Formats: sequence, structure tokens, C-alpha cells
Amino acid sequence: MHKAAAQLAASQWRAAFDPGALTRGERYAAQDRVSQLSIESNLITAVCRGSAGQHYSQRIQLGSSGMSVMGRCNCPVGYNCKHCVAVIVQVLQQADGDKSEYRATTSSSEQ
Repeated sequence: MHKAAAQLAASQWRAAFDPGALTRGERYAAQDRVSQLSIESNLITAVCRGSAGQHYSQRIQLGSSGMSVMGRCNCPVGYNCKHCVAVIVQVLQQADGDKSEYRATTSSSEQ
């Protein structure tokens, strides 16, 4: 597991996002809208396809301990948006190797 993925898995990253962004971002990840995913140290970059087919670029910076998440996107929201959630979910899914297991875990923890 990449260091950034391990930091995310151990952190409370979801607290940095509003509930609507979490729901929509998880849906985007399930629809495989994330591409060009790259992880270097504590920086994650990617591109996420929006609802009208446009492509938005994300730069997600993790704090040194992984406890803070600062997601920038060139969409109208701009900060910690659904596109950033989709990227984080994709990183965690790739680290786990099983998308359905991740979705089941997050769904049950949300209830």
C-alpha cells in the first residue's frame, strides 16, 4: 500500500467533506470517472470526468501525518469537492484491490 493510501485509510479524511460531496464523489468513483491518477509523497493528482462530460483536475495535498486533506479542483466548487472525494475513494480502492469491499465498508459506517 502506498504511503498516501495508508495515511488516508488511517485518517478521518471524510470529515473534511460535506455529506453531499461524499455521496456524489463515491458515486463518481463507482462509475470509474477518475483517470490520470498519480501519487507522489503526500500529493495526489488526478482528473475526474464531471456530469456533463467535462474533465476537472484535482491536486490533493495530505498533511504530514495524513490527518489533513486539502483538495483543490478546477471545478466551480474548487475546494474539497465531489471530484476530490472520487479521487480519494479511487486511491483507497486501488490500495485495497476490491471496490465492492470499500463501498460496503463506507456504507455501513455511514448508518
